[in-house]
Amino acid sequence: MAEVLAVLGGAAALTQLIHYGFVSVSTVSALSHNIRHTADKIDTWIDQSLLMTNLIDDIDCSIRNHTPSTIQLLGQCRNDAARLHTLLATCRKYMPSQKRSRASGTVFVIRKEEEVERIMSSYRNNFNILASYLAMVNLSRNATQPKLSVRTELETTSGRLQHIRPVLRTLSIEFDVPFTQFQDLQRGHDLHVQVSEVLETTMQYPVNPLTFAETAALTVRFCMYLMMTGCYSRVLYLLVTFKAWSRDVLPAYFETDTTLSGKEITAQTLRGELDTALPLLHSLHRSRTKFLGRSDICTLHSVNGLGLMYHTMGDNRAAIRHHQSALRLKSKILGHDDPDTLISANNLGIVLLSQGEHETAENLFDRSLKGWLQAYGADDLFVIAARSNIAIALHFQGKLDEAEHSHRYVYKKRHQILGPHHHETVKSKANLAITLNEQGHHKRAEALYRQALAIFQEKLGVSHPDTLKTHTNLATALHDQGKFDAAESVVAFALPLLEKKFGVMHPEALEALEFRAILLQHLGKFSKALGIARGLYEARKKKLGYDHDDTQRSLQHVRDLAEDVEEAQVMRRFPSAVPVAVC
Repeated sequence: MAEVLAVLGGAAALTQLIHYGFVSVSTVSALSHNIRHTADKIDTWIDQSLLMTNLIDDIDCSIRNHTPSTIQLLGQCRNDAARLHTLLATCRKYMPSQKRSRASGTVFVIRKEEEVERIMSSYRNNFNILASYLAMVNLSRNATQPKLSVRTELETTSGRLQHIRPVLRTLSIEFDVPFTQFQDLQRGHDLHVQVSEVLETTMQYPVNPLTFAETAALTVRFCMYLMMTGCYSRVLYLLVTFKAWSRDVLPAYFETDTTLSGKEITAQTLRGELDTALPLLHSLHRSRTKFLGRSDICTLHSVNGLGLMYHTMGDNRAAIRHHQSALRLKSKILGHDDPDTLISANNLGIVLLSQGEHETAENLFDRSLKGWLQAYGADDLFVIAARSNIAIALHFQGKLDEAEHSHRYVYKKRHQILGPHHHETVKSKANLAITLNEQGHHKRAEALYRQALAIFQEKLGVSHPDTLKTHTNLATALHDQGKFDAAESVVAFALPLLEKKFGVMHPEALEALEFRAILLQHLGKFSKALGIARGLYEARKKKLGYDHDDTQRSLQHVRDLAEDVEEAQVMRRFPSAVPVAVC
């Protein structure tokens, strides 16, 4: 065992667990590179790969109750040991120790040393997390290993603190990734059970100043992971729990407090709870403006959030004003091509796209794409979002084949990275359906809409904005197939939900109202359609003015329906007689 400790350092943690019943996580020492000869280095690597496997086998046998987390972490350590063993197998097979030349061994070391170090670093990290996790399980369950006794120091608060703190620090380091790439999300998938259990256990004890910073940092990062995986409700539950636990000390940590509030607002917005999120966002923006200043990056993030919120609620003027302000200040502070600056450029493009400025929007999306591509690489979720927005801009410009190709690419990438049922993946499917329907593939579009709608209703609820949009898009595909009755039923179901969610004057609610009047007209229900069309005309005249294009279109629809009603009344009074020829 002494040889193992010399190699791995952190293995002492599990040695203590085995012999004394508890874990004291220490910083894992670096592997020694003071090997005089290349052949010795290769032999040492081979020995270490075997020791790594043997150590995990010993630990595996010493654990009484295997949880899913311990099985997973043991498996990750085994995988690292197996990778190292496989890497060295070629050298061992073709260059036995006694026949190895210094030149061939040196070439192998030069080519493979970096990869070996990567594997060993991964093993050390996974091993340290395993040690930390076993310590936390030992603390939370107050359990001992067979024939082992837990030292009395664990029964004291200071004893718990001694062991909880390195656990939090280790997991905070391992979880400090943006979760916008597949490998980051995979790391999150590997660790999220342990992180959840560690946070839950930590919050069973009173807040301690020595561990609060690590606990808060890990909570923020866990929230980021949960949001990226679409678990918005879990984010809100975690934040409520954390704030209740830390209510006596949290106000003293302004940055932590406001960061957590930002995560709460984001989760509420993604859940479609706009009425709850907007006042909280205003409060957050006021606090940051007061304590940090208008030009602080955190304050500008709040400005960005307000722009997104106003756009969702249909106030595009306010949205443009906020996005332009954030873009101007970020460009000045961070530079025009900074990834954070490009977020504001992208978001401004989204609003301009809805205003009909398709080419300007596409230019902003293209600018964001190029900058993010350079900063993050092709498979980053920011890059994929920019490609999605470009596809929508191409659609509105009538470049449907290009739009379809881009939508399929985005859907494929999100499916690979996020999974088939993730919110963003399903949005990509719905966007593809919009373009397919415009190309005349109405049945294929209808099928995709129904798939998306089923997932949105299950994951987000019937009143979520994306669920409601998909209802109206499905109705469009049904209309284009001549299924007017089915389309009208879909719109009639969604319309009151839209009006309740956004208000009766929201653009999407008014568009749905107009669509229902058109469908009723197709069904020959002219009087009912006329009543709806008149209400729509009055609403648009009040909101947009008499001369606005939408108002004038509504007025013309009222006139057309009035003629239809009059003609129908005449036909009822004076039905046409069909002459019958008599031979």
